[in-house]
Amino acid sequence: MNRRIVRHIALYALATAALIVALRILEYSYLVRALSFNVYGFIIGAGFLVLGVGFGYLYFNRRVERRHAAVMPTVSATPGELVDPLTPREEEVLTHIAAGKTNQQIADEMFVSISTVKTHINNLYGKLGVQRRTQALVRARELGMLSWQHDSAA
Repeated sequence: MNRRIVRHIALYALATAALIVALRILEYSYLVRALSFNVYGFIIGAGFLVLGVGFGYLYFNRRVERRHAAVMPTVSATPGELVDPLTPREEEVLTHIAAGKTNQQIADEMFVSISTVKTHINNLYGKLGVQRRTQALVRARELGMLSWQHDSAA
């Protein structure tokens, strides 16, 4: 088991034990006599809620950081080569991007959902080693995948 997870579980257990001990000490004095059982249960529930949300927030943020670190390419392609070859659909999306089309326009022309277009674009970015459309176009032109000429069939 991961040490961080074990540490978080141990901290959660200690905080829970401390809360239970504190409530037991107060139980015979003020809370039990002055407050109803519903208020007492609310205090315990609120304590667990705060602890759970806090630990969940810490754990979720670490998972998101790890996920993003895995998605970002660690080695970018050198000029003249790609990390992985583009699929025909990715090449088609690239030509639509070069034509200046929006994601919705690309989706309409390819008869796919906008989510699929975004997936193809993210795959393109990873394979070209870039983070933006403009960088993708420059990189594709450097690799000879797109010509520098603009079709002006007006």
